[in-house]
This record gives sequence, structure tokens and C-alpha cells, in this order.
Amino acid sequence: MKKKKIMKGILYEGPSLLGNGEEIVVIGINTSQNIKTGGMLQTYILNMHETPLNSMKGEEGQAICGNCKHRGTSCYVRVEQAPTGIYKAYKRGSYPKLTEQETIEFFSGQHVRMGTYGDPAAINGYQWRIWLQKAKGNTGYTHQWRTTDIKDLCMASTDTNEEYYEAKSLGWRCFNVMNKNQQQPVGKSFICPASEAMGKKVQCHDCMACNGTQNGATADIMIEVHGVSHKVNKFKELTMIGA
Repeated sequence: MKKKKIMKGILYEGPSLLGNGEEIVVIGINTSQNIKTGGMLQTYILNMHETPLNSMKGEEGQAICGNCKHRGTSCYVRVEQAPTGIYKAYKRGSYPKLTEQETIEFFSGQHVRMGTYGDPAAINGYQWRIWLQKAKGNTGYTHQWRTTDIKDLCMASTDTNEEYYEAKSLGWRCFNVMNKNQQQPVGKSFICPASEAMGKKVQCHDCMACNGTQNGATADIMIEVHGVSHKVNKFKELTMIGA
């Protein structure tokens, strides 16, 4: 009898490596139709005991997003949508708990998006590497690039030229978000091909360039700040000094 394909599940429940170590849950879903990313296996990092909207505003959110300056302000993620719906489904018991081996098979042959919501650094990099060993590829971004060890898997999320140069000095590839008309930092880079500026000519699923230093990649990726207008404006407020 053919084994049923896993389409969703709980990958991890336990303390976060970020914030004060509050309990988090990591949920994987392989049914995404995200317009920008395409058909990637998505992973959501959520507080086990607080809704995403509540944890985003409180200290609990540090367990999910660490010291990211955009938490609860200019983050492009619509927390009230997918993260909230997935949290509610989790509390209803809608997701099976997967073993480590089941998670490896779940990821097998898939393009995996690390931290669709939440920072991948909340989970030990060693664990991500085990889960991803049979994956077709992965993308990931972290604002914890000063303190985490996952530069082989993720891009450093940088928001100013100063941050960009600092992350480069630490050996990271960068996904650098820029304000409109901001001078692009000097370095080997290209504009995100899934961005509006490039006509959204490919989806992340087809590009997969945001995979850290894997395969000897060195070029950084630039993108203009995007999202709903009030969050774009808040991003400008947070980053214009030193931009």
C-alpha cells in the first residue's frame, strides 16, 4: 500500500533560541499558492500560547522575530491573515506531530521556505540542516545575522547600507531592502527578479537564489521596500537615519 504523502504537520514544539526562550511551534504546510514564491513548502514559527497579533505586540514576539526592528511596525507579513489562521488551526488540533524522520521525508524533493513567518534563527541551525538534507532547495532570511550560525542556509536581512556592509564583513550574503531612490551599496549584487522593479518575471520557486552561501554563491540581492503603504512609510521612518 502506497504511503500517504504528508502535506502539513508540526515540526517542532519547544523553547525558542530567541527572546526569553518562550515556547514556540514550527508548522510546515505544503499547499501554498503564494503569488510571489510559487509552490514552496512554507514554514511558520509561532508562539505556542499567544495569537500572532498578541505576541507581535509583546515581549513574547522576540521568541518569534528576535530583535527585528520591523516587528509590529513595518513588517510586510499580514499577521492577521495566514499566521493567525494557522495558529487557530493549530489550537484546534488540525496538524499532526511529525517525527524527525517524517519531517525529513516531508521536506524531501521540496523547495522549502524557512520562516515564512518568524525568524529561522529561533530554531537550531543543526536541526534545520537535518530537516533539509533531502530538500530540493531552500530560501531563508534572518535579522539575527550578528548572532546566528545559519549563513549557509539564509540571507542576512539588512535594511540600511551600514547594516549591509557590517553583515558582509561577517561573511553573509545579504538580502538588502532599500528605500526608493536610495543609493545602492557597492558590491556584487542583482535586483530580486521576483520584485515589481523587475516585472515579477520569476517566482522564488524558480529562482531559489536566497539560499545563503550554499553552492559557493556570493552575489547579494537588492529589493525596494514593498508592502502596504503605511508599513512602507514606517520602514522609511525606521531606516532613513544612516540609510
